Amino acid sequence: MTATKVGEEGDYVVTVDAVRIDHQDDDTFSTPSANPAVAPIAAPTASAPSIQHSDPAPVPATHSTSSVTMNENTDLSNVQRAIYFKNPMKATIEQSKHTHKTSAGVIFVGTATNTFQGKFTAAKNINAGHIMSGDTIDLSLADFVYPVTRVKAVAIMGHVKVIVPRGVRVQTAGVGILGEFRNTVTTHGRDAPLVVIEGCAIMGAVNVRVNQEVPPVLVV
Repeated sequence: MTATKVGEEGDYVVTVDAVRIDHQDDDTFSTPSANPAVAPIAAPTASAPSIQHSDPAPVPATHSTSSVTMNENTDLSNVQRAIYFKNPMKATIEQSKHTHKTSAGVIFVGTATNTFQGKFTAAKNINAGHIMSGDTIDLSLADFVYPVTRVKAVAIMGHVKVIVPRGVRVQTAGVGILGEFRNTVTTHGRDAPLVVIEGCAIMGAVNVRVNQEVPPVLVV
């Protein structure tokens, strides 16, 4: 270690040439460049703050309405739900012309029961007239090929009940004389089929209800 006088005021600067390392068998010397023990202590430097990167929040999944594209090879005969064919094929329209169109009965004697039930193609116009009798027109699983299906119902001391699936628009316009004819209007999408119920009930009832136990109508 040496001290050197610098300047006229007698300031001294101390320098270290070498330091002998103890407990060594050889004459190894350590200098500030070779031994950290004698190296000058560096001033602490400010480190940059660490940034935590988190994964982006997941985007909720969206659910789109399923659609069915029709062609000549599409088979929907085994689909157990109501279907509305916006652009029906010619064969489907012809089938609707040969389905049941009338429900009638007088004094507990009427047409065959269950004719308007299950899977069938609904006609464009359905007529129901009952005197002291009744019937149910169940369209829960029916196939609609017309934008508007009309049910003309007359019940005299009897009843006519119309059942539709979810998603079908319903409009009733009738008169009840000492009876019940509920005027109901339900609105859904513009693509949904419309069922119009007209007529009168004299000491009887004509009503409509929505079947909540079946799938909604499928628009294809």
